[in-house]
Amino acid sequence: MSWEVPIMRSKTSFFNGTIFRKCLTRYWPLWLLYATVLTFAVPVRLSSNLRWIEAPGRVLRAGTILYESAEVLPVLTVIFGVVIAAAMFDFLFSTRGTGLMASLPVRRENVFFSCFGAGAAILLSSDLLIGLFTLLVEATSGAVHLASLLTWMGALAMESLTFYSIAVFCAVLTGHVLILPCLYVLLNFGAPILQMLLQTLVQMFVYGVNGSVPGIAWLSRLSPCVTLVARTGATYPVDDYAARYDYGFHAAIGFSGWGVIAVYFAVGLALAVCALLVFRRRRMETAQDTCSIPWLRPVLKYIVTFYCALGFPLFIRLFFGYNNVASLPLFLVLVVLGTAIGYFVSEMIIHKSLRVFRGRWKGLLVAAAACCLFVCALNFDVFGYAGQVPETATIERVTVGVYGDHYTITDDAPEAIETMRELHKSLFSHRTLHVNSTEKTWVSLNYVLKDGSTVSRRYYVSVEEAQKAPDSDARRLEALLNSPDVRNDGHVAEIDVTPESIDYAHVSYTDRETDEYQEQPLTAGEAYALYRDGILPDLEAGAFGGAHLFTDEAYEDGAYGADVEIWLYWTDADGAEKGQALDFFLTPASKNTIAWLEAHEIHVAP
Repeated sequence: MSWEVPIMRSKTSFFNGTIFRKCLTRYWPLWLLYATVLTFAVPVRLSSNLRWIEAPGRVLRAGTILYESAEVLPVLTVIFGVVIAAAMFDFLFSTRGTGLMASLPVRRENVFFSCFGAGAAILLSSDLLIGLFTLLVEATSGAVHLASLLTWMGALAMESLTFYSIAVFCAVLTGHVLILPCLYVLLNFGAPILQMLLQTLVQMFVYGVNGSVPGIAWLSRLSPCVTLVARTGATYPVDDYAARYDYGFHAAIGFSGWGVIAVYFAVGLALAVCALLVFRRRRMETAQDTCSIPWLRPVLKYIVTFYCALGFPLFIRLFFGYNNVASLPLFLVLVVLGTAIGYFVSEMIIHKSLRVFRGRWKGLLVAAAACCLFVCALNFDVFGYAGQVPETATIERVTVGVYGDHYTITDDAPEAIETMRELHKSLFSHRTLHVNSTEKTWVSLNYVLKDGSTVSRRYYVSVEEAQKAPDSDARRLEALLNSPDVRNDGHVAEIDVTPESIDYAHVSYTDRETDEYQEQPLTAGEAYALYRDGILPDLEAGAFGGAHLFTDEAYEDGAYGADVEIWLYWTDADGAEKGQALDFFLTPASKNTIAWLEAHEIHVAP
């Protein structure tokens, strides 16, 4: 008879209850703080809003508040994500802490999952608790809107884990608690900051560029917080006007942004996996080092250097005035100075020493030369931004601004758009003439493309005596803006003009009898009668002042020294308050308008 001793197989564990509980008991105040902030952000606000609404409208109002509250969730979770990550992995930032953790008879996976799980438990338990509290507030108010509550809780939980995972990834990359928020800010907001810097530089050095720059708008999408704030929130009815309002409040019917939330949630989980892989191989003696991965240190150093090289001269330009730091040589000097600041400050932080000026000048010179070459490339338009003109087939409309008036050409008039494109190219090719002119004005061009993007330009146009020839850019622009295919936006109302939509109106004129300047206010009824009986017939006859770039006989013949201004006010489909000013400059041909004014004792002088 034989005896067999059973072999006990040990199971690999990825969790340690003692470490998990220690993290929770040590940092329970963070749980309390996070829950308190969420309480004031949603349940308290919800309760105070529902108190003043009659019972039939409370359910829709509760749903609206929760859908709209989802828009501020990224701001809350991006802050608490890094705070809780720093607390859960605080042992990484001190030699004593790493030594104690390394001496424990537990695998690194156990430590990571236990600490990571404790932070996730704090966030998710707070989210659940506040969700139940919100449900209680809705129930006591008779306003339970379950769809919006579940949507809000789901978005909050996913965004909490997203930013927490990003913060944990940053935590394992550094050994210094003060560097953690710097890395976190760089990872979350570095892309939109870079977009802002590049766009400012392009607008500064590339002639005519005004507004967004094609090719870099996508950078802001790399920022989780910025994108989530911009692309998540409530949706509203767009067809049924009566459904937009319920007892004085607009009612949301849904939530947009689940796709964006899901994408960044997946990114957060991927970074959490990367954090585990780094943590497994991280050298524990790198505690209090600025970066725990040696090869990553020069990468971070040159990233900081590049941001400083471009940001420092722009800060000086903003501080001392735009015109005082406009020349390329002076700007390049500031670029070199900014490069030196970023380069040596990052060296000091990495090496934790002020003695970094010896033996590191080669790297500084290379970085400064690269940044200066980049600025020069923008100044000399190596990337071809200045000469870009959208193709006719891609343009939905183009708005031209001259002397404060705005004129619009739509794709219903392709020939007019093509004429504008050719004129655009001419303004750019003759830029030396227009910029050096002693008498000039601005003309702005704003193209709205069919894909939703925009292209904006702003050019000088010469109005000297020599430019009055029919084939000059100024005369061609006048002819285009006065053509039937172009509308003056100041004459076209965005809504129906009625006594109810008129908020304010007045007539500015020089009195023919007293030769004094007058401003005569009109009631809504008077303004509507003037618009109906005088302005509309004159608009159809083209009797109001057109575009005039020159003060010549044509301008004098068309000027009457009087104008009628009508302010419209309304609330749009999303409940936003909007206004529009209609401005009509009288000409001798504005006979119907002048007749109405004369009949009401308003004697305008020619």
